[in-house]
Amino acid sequence: MNVLKHMEAAFIVALIAAGSVGFVANARTVPEPLVTDIATPTKMAVVNVTAKRPSAAHKLVLRLAERVSGSHA
Repeated sequence: MNVLKHMEAAFIVALIAAGSVGFVANARTVPEPLVTDIATPTKMAVVNVTAKRPSAAHKLVLRLAERVSGSHA
């Protein structure tokens, strides 16, 4: 009966203990640095973007959708 009275406190203590154990376990592992060779001092990065312009009908649909949702861009 005494355990039922303090179930919330026991849950919070267990939650804190599990969180601290997880934090300590993750603190020991050192993540590898992310190395990307997209651009170097002698080579420039090139990005190709392909897209189509929206048609007049599609623009109208987008404007109506903005009015309905209430967002102003």
